[in-house]
Amino acid sequence: MNIDWETFQTAYKSAAQDKRDLIDSERVYECISSAFQKAGINVEIRPIMLAFTYHILDIQGAGAVIQEMEAFKIPQAHILFADILAAIQKSTSVQNQSAIEEEHVLESEIAETEKEFETIQGIRTMASDMHNVKNPPEVVHTSSQAELLNRHVTTASTEPSSRWETDR
Repeated sequence: MNIDWETFQTAYKSAAQDKRDLIDSERVYECISSAFQKAGINVEIRPIMLAFTYHILDIQGAGAVIQEMEAFKIPQAHILFADILAAIQKSTSVQNQSAIEEEHVLESEIAETEKEFETIQGIRTMASDMHNVKNPPEVVHTSSQAELLNRHVTTASTEPSSRWETDR
């Protein structure tokens, strides 16, 4: 079946991304070539591959692909068509699964890298040093309640003159 370029381009552009990826890859050729080798068929693959491409893009039905295969005197074309189509679908699902696994690995690597970035200290620059010299950070003294109580007792016992006159 002869399909003009405009029809092919329109179907290709309106097809889902996974169908375009399948057509752009070598998977269709590899599946047809493998099936032909197993069946011992030695014919030109290009016209059959083109027929499968049209079928993937929904330009022509399964019957047209089978007729194209029968035109090349391929025995049991309908069975071979089903085998090739199953192989293409299987390779697509395997490809999608590996893409999903790669995406998960990539996401975990990104999360790990971002976590490592959080532990890196900031870079010291001359501008930050000058800012710290002109505006030193506020010193905060901390003490516990026990330290304050012990200091008061120590101060009272060692320096009796610091007490109020009324306490005597």
